Amino acid sequence: MKTNNRTFTLFAPPALWMALIAIATFIAYFPALNGTFTNWDDMVYVGGNPYIKSLSAKNLVAMFSENYMGNYHPLAMLSLAIDYQINKFDPVVFHLTNILIHIINSMLVLLVLKRLTGKLQLAVIAALLFGVHALHVESVAWISERKDVLYTCFYLLSLYSYVRYVPGRDKMWFGLSLLFFLLSCLSKGQAVTLAVTLFLVDVFMGRKWTELKILVEKVPFLILALIFGIVAFRAQAGADATIMANFPIQQRVAFASYGLVMYILKLFYPFTLSVYYPYPILGNVGEVPFIYWLCILPALAFVVALILSWKRSKPLFFGLGFFLLNIVLLLQLLPVGRAIMADRYAYIPSIGYFFLVGYYLTDRKYIKSEKATWGIVAVYALILIFLTFQQSKVWRNSDTLWSDCIEKNARVPVAWYNRGNTRMDSANYKGAIADYTECVNLDATFWRAYINRGHARSMEKDYLGSIADFDATLRFDSTVVNAYINRAVSRKMLQDYDNSLKDYNIAIRLKPEQLELYTSRASLKSDMKDYDGALSDLNLALKIDPKYTSAYTNRAAVKKTMKDLAGALADYNTAIELDPKNSEFYNNRGNLKFQLDDSQGAIDDYTTSIRISPKDFLGYKNRGAVRFSRKLYTEALADLTEAIGLSPKSGDLYYTRSLVKKAMNDLAGAKADYTKAAELDPNYAAEGFMKNIGISAGEMPGLQPAQMNKQAMLMESSGRVQDAIVLYKKALGVKPDFPEAWYNLGNAYGKTRQFGEAMNCLNNAIRYKSDYVQALSSRGIAYASMGKTDLAISDLSAAIKGDPTYAIAYFNRALVYLNSGKRDLACSDLQKAVKMGYNAAYPIYKKECQGK
Repeated sequence: MKTNNRTFTLFAPPALWMALIAIATFIAYFPALNGTFTNWDDMVYVGGNPYIKSLSAKNLVAMFSENYMGNYHPLAMLSLAIDYQINKFDPVVFHLTNILIHIINSMLVLLVLKRLTGKLQLAVIAALLFGVHALHVESVAWISERKDVLYTCFYLLSLYSYVRYVPGRDKMWFGLSLLFFLLSCLSKGQAVTLAVTLFLVDVFMGRKWTELKILVEKVPFLILALIFGIVAFRAQAGADATIMANFPIQQRVAFASYGLVMYILKLFYPFTLSVYYPYPILGNVGEVPFIYWLCILPALAFVVALILSWKRSKPLFFGLGFFLLNIVLLLQLLPVGRAIMADRYAYIPSIGYFFLVGYYLTDRKYIKSEKATWGIVAVYALILIFLTFQQSKVWRNSDTLWSDCIEKNARVPVAWYNRGNTRMDSANYKGAIADYTECVNLDATFWRAYINRGHARSMEKDYLGSIADFDATLRFDSTVVNAYINRAVSRKMLQDYDNSLKDYNIAIRLKPEQLELYTSRASLKSDMKDYDGALSDLNLALKIDPKYTSAYTNRAAVKKTMKDLAGALADYNTAIELDPKNSEFYNNRGNLKFQLDDSQGAIDDYTTSIRISPKDFLGYKNRGAVRFSRKLYTEALADLTEAIGLSPKSGDLYYTRSLVKKAMNDLAGAKADYTKAAELDPNYAAEGFMKNIGISAGEMPGLQPAQMNKQAMLMESSGRVQDAIVLYKKALGVKPDFPEAWYNLGNAYGKTRQFGEAMNCLNNAIRYKSDYVQALSSRGIAYASMGKTDLAISDLSAAIKGDPTYAIAYFNRALVYLNSGKRDLACSDLQKAVKMGYNAAYPIYKKECQGK
């Protein structure tokens, strides 16, 4: 019983404190559970990591035999793989694991310091502060830093085992210490500092560390440290991760001093924490800002204090030494990377600081009252919990992370670049363009920002701008295949087929194994009507990979265009054999079979498509249309009704169903469906469609003017301009304040060279709708046709002012400028029109402006 009581007395208080520390730490980091994966390595370590998808023997061997992302950390990879097995790409699982390991680390800090000093209060204070400190948010809330919390866990277990070993020299504890050190090194190479830290522990525990037997017992640790140090260096060198900043030695000392001072200050109070701390901007002749030189003084004071404490104060020597030994290699004396410091680097070193805080707060020479000690700890801890809680929110997603970085330091190119990538992913292309522009303004050599901005510009239909960005990328590196591919796409959109083809040719020469290049070039050749060339490219793709289904389906489309329906069918058959679960393939083959008069075969394919993708309306739509053609009206009606349920905004589906209902003599239902079709798609308001249903415009009075306007537009587009004029007038007779009809009538008069009538109509359109930019633009062209250049430019400028994004107005004004000999102004407008996606302007721009 005495033994049990003694055991309870020894361990109950630490256990209670551990529970309280765990709760406080979990509360502080709770917002991290709401975080997603960020684009700061997470999508590479997790999303694109091929080794974590399964715990197969092959993947396990790869983890322990290969480097990944410039690091050798197989145990960190293994832990990520285990998380993935739990719930795939659920970020909550990954974040929760990080938090739990961090909580365990906090408990281990308590156990190590309690065992080392024999002082529970000191250990509790240090462990609590370690657990809730905001400087650790990067290590805990960043999924990719699993290696940080994991290597620390094994580091502390090794340290604890060593402290247990020292008094009685129990070989079991020594063996455990060495084993945990090995596991720590397998989690992150930074663990090698433990081998030297053990000497510090010896000094604190009163051992003569210079004795031969004590030195000998460190040999296994030093050998492991050397091995893993070499492995880490080679891993980074092999991945080109060791980007050495080119600074003279005196500047490196200033930067290292700055880093040391900032870590200490941020440990005391975690201010202005950021995911990225860049090197300072040097002056015109490379001057380092004075604050960096000034930091050398407190850094020297730190070293002096460490030296003086050697004989005077073991606790002070241990705390300062622990901090310095574990951070010295990360102070950028040998600058690696583009950041001067990182919060995560202070994760283990901070234990030295927390040890000193605990030591001085519990030493009654400095704080007389125990209540005062715990009052200070409580206030400090609450402040840290609040700051950690807030900082954890920063890591919620990529946008919050990089916006926070930009807010704290707007001169970080990578921050703008990564936020630009985030905006690209959310289809905010204008925002992405703005961010990439800031990035290249800060660092004109950041070529990845050019290629990504080029892609964003192409999504905004600014093909000229995108081509300029791809050109810039290739000036930095002429082997970037994606730059050629994207430039080819932009040139294709501008119908600059010859130059687009040249880009695809270069891309294929650089990367002949990339199958998508052949299908893309084949698509371009099809647009150029070079069908034989397209077939040749697709055949080349299939020669590389006979199971490449995209090549078969693309080749089927080309053969279909060439009227080789049997050949197209054969290719679809092969594609389906290779991928029998692709509903799109069955839909396309069904369409082809229908063309080949195999209606039942088409229905069978559509049925299979529906079975594979029951939520895709297309299978029902196609099967309904074929059944309608076969007069299977009841079945067709059921299919089209199902399709409408899945796609209720499709006017085409309502129109087709109206035809089915008419065939079934449900005229009321047919008219109702036709009315809905015309509401959803005004094209169906045309006279021909109404005749198909058997109704007249008079039966739809609410839509009559709009219907007549739409029908007239269809007549005009088919060349029946005079008939269109008659119908536009009829619409205006019913609704004289109909600006769109006046505008369309004016354009029709312009086509018949009745410029006076056209002008009257456009004036009316503008009278009824003063900000009608299309009418202003057309009236401007009418003025130009009448030789009234000044009035033409005035109207076109008014249209542009009304809508600065109206590309046609720029194009029309450019034509007026060209005719009046103002080439520079014309080229400026043509360039804007092309940038806004008005591709018809490009041939004139290319002829009149490029190279001028």
